[in-house]
Amino acid sequence: MTSLLITAKNLMRSSRRGTMAIILFMVAYGIFAHLHPNGFGTTTITTNSNQGAALALATVGQSIVLLAGGIDLSIGSILVLVRSVASHMLDGSTFGILLGLLACLATGTLAGWINGAIIVYGRIQPVIATLASGLVFYGFALWLRPTPGGKVSLILGDFLTYESNIWLPDFLGTTILGRIPSAIIAIILMTALVWLPLRRTLIGRALIATGSNPQAAKMSGLPVQRAKIVSYMIGGFFAACGGIFMSALTLTGDANGVQTGFYTLNTLAASVIGGTSLAGGIGGVLGPIFGAYTLSMIGPIIRASDKILWVFDASPIIQPLFEGLILLFAISLGAAAALREKNRLLLLGQAYRSREDQSIFKPLILGLLVTLVLIIAASAILLANGDTLPFLSFNFLILQIQNAAFLGAFSLGAFLVIKIGQIDLSMPGAITACAMIGTMNTPVLTIPTILLVGILIGLVNGVGVAYLRVPSIIFTLGVNSVLLGMISIITGGFAPSSQATELMTSLGSGRLISPIPNAALLILAFFFLMWFLLKRSRLGREISAIGFSEGAAYLSGIRTPLVIVGIFVAAGFCYGVGTILLTGFSGKAFQGMGNPYLMPAIAAVVLGGSNIAGGRGHPLAMLIGVMVVVLIQSTLATIQMPPALREIIHGSVLILILLGQSIQPKRKRKSMEQSMTGPGIVEKTV
Repeated sequence: MTSLLITAKNLMRSSRRGTMAIILFMVAYGIFAHLHPNGFGTTTITTNSNQGAALALATVGQSIVLLAGGIDLSIGSILVLVRSVASHMLDGSTFGILLGLLACLATGTLAGWINGAIIVYGRIQPVIATLASGLVFYGFALWLRPTPGGKVSLILGDFLTYESNIWLPDFLGTTILGRIPSAIIAIILMTALVWLPLRRTLIGRALIATGSNPQAAKMSGLPVQRAKIVSYMIGGFFAACGGIFMSALTLTGDANGVQTGFYTLNTLAASVIGGTSLAGGIGGVLGPIFGAYTLSMIGPIIRASDKILWVFDASPIIQPLFEGLILLFAISLGAAAALREKNRLLLLGQAYRSREDQSIFKPLILGLLVTLVLIIAASAILLANGDTLPFLSFNFLILQIQNAAFLGAFSLGAFLVIKIGQIDLSMPGAITACAMIGTMNTPVLTIPTILLVGILIGLVNGVGVAYLRVPSIIFTLGVNSVLLGMISIITGGFAPSSQATELMTSLGSGRLISPIPNAALLILAFFFLMWFLLKRSRLGREISAIGFSEGAAYLSGIRTPLVIVGIFVAAGFCYGVGTILLTGFSGKAFQGMGNPYLMPAIAAVVLGGSNIAGGRGHPLAMLIGVMVVVLIQSTLATIQMPPALREIIHGSVLILILLGQSIQPKRKRKSMEQSMTGPGIVEKTV
């Protein structure tokens, strides 16, 4: 009965928020229609419907995952994977196309089931689990479609992207029904066929109750684990629907890495605009659909106007920044309810994160074993081809130490944030912004500018997480989008022509004490300094306390917001240091400079034995994790492993290590579960 009351109350709250999304969409389309000479024309409405359809479908899936208290950062990768599958299977006879559609939907659903199984049975946090699985899914997409191409049936494309009169009977096609875009009808049908029956089933009620209070739902006898897995399966199903529509719209397939991040971030923002709570338990599907179409109208409004906000020129270069700012604002709306909360304890995230006695040696041993297996396999391949073994070369080892220095700086920043139970996904944008902006200054100001930019980015992240109470995973994704848009404006879409300074080159590639690179010595000193601060200082104890329990740390007198902001600032400083070394080594800054480092940095932290939920971790152990990651990357590069397989192996190794890290003896696991169901345990983040 309690679960039913919670479900009814949450549905009423989500309905009010969904109404706001409808109003926002009406305002956005009204502005567009005013600016566009044919804004309410049938062709224009159909075009706008097609532009937002894939996002709307994927958003429905993301909203259902959020409703169950989860999050899916692989949803963009699933969409791209299904689009690649579709480019191979959605052509030919009608029967063949139907089989292809079933295969595409099955691919997305299976990917969702994999996510759910890893999270539920592997007991891995959804954030890191879906980040890693997203790498695997994108790797398969790249393997299927290494270059854009393929062919999708033109008949299917017309069926989904034109008005409904092309497939309705004549007596209906000539009416107003025939002017409705087929994309809108497809969204309504797919959503109604899944969502309406789901709400009336036991699994549907369990899904919402699980998002509201998983422990209460479990004690009520609801199938909590099954509900979580079903939510991820539905998320994958709707991501597949979005991938099918994208393939029908373009008639080709494309494993576009940019689209994976675009759809992931936008589905989260659209869900929030549509009234879905990031904490779970509150939401629906109608509001998020309108939220998705509201976001999809940003681009058309900019293209139809001469000025943005009557001030800025509406050039294509400014569009990414403007979209990023709106996305950041949209995802910050989820904090509005929390800011009105008078009870400070309810704003402090989880009161329990992880107190198990976790050994740092288990992930390190697993990582070293995986590395050894890869090196042996690579050696066999090289010997079979008649090549020499570079792994036995002293120069090869020095090169790995050099590469580890850059990754070590970035990993140290990620480690600090993870230590307090947060995660920073703005790293790629931060690295690129530091490099681009810094190298545009005079040589004397280059290094200070890089460090200052990193610190400012960290400050923005810290304020958003600590004071606005926006979940770090969401806020830092938005900041990353804003940074990439800002870089496009500053550079005009091109890399600056300025080069790295002489000091940066010396730090990044010089060798004061031959043969050890200067960068390695500098980062090694940073690691020992961080170890000393975390081990011997009061600040280190406060950081660990926040990682274990922010609420308990607050009650003990720790000024938790200031510490959190300070940690994000320190992380930004680490990104700046790493950028200085990387730019000095490469000689200049370039677009996408930070893209290759996010997942390797997180993997290094995990391989170093750090608990991804916060609290536990050792910087020197993480240093070994950095070397393991670098060796894995170099081994794969040595045997010229295709990029697609590299992504698959990187993601699979990270999932394997996470699974190995989460394994606990049965008796110990049972006692932990009993302790987490005791009174006073706060499970959710407001």
